[in-house]
Amino acid sequence: AGRNLDAKAIHDPLVLANLRNRLGVTLLNLGEPKAAVEFLASALETRKAVLTPDHRDSIETLNNLASAYQASGNVTLALPLFEEAV
Repeated sequence: AGRNLDAKAIHDPLVLANLRNRLGVTLLNLGEPKAAVEFLASALETRKAVLTPDHRDSIETLNNLASAYQASGNVTLALPLFEEAV
């Protein structure tokens, strides 16, 4: 269902990023960290581009993505993201 989130249908990129972030966090909490990565990475890309990398929403998504990488066993990708979020 989440893969159908389409920028053409949702005209505000920040609304789309918010939905993708929430879906990613939900998947992470449901024990599906690998599925969460796709949504969180997309949300992060949009938030960094529209809000700037140091905006609190970008940092929140960065931390969520790092958590998803960590939960999926990919600590080498998670660690630099956690460090960037600090």
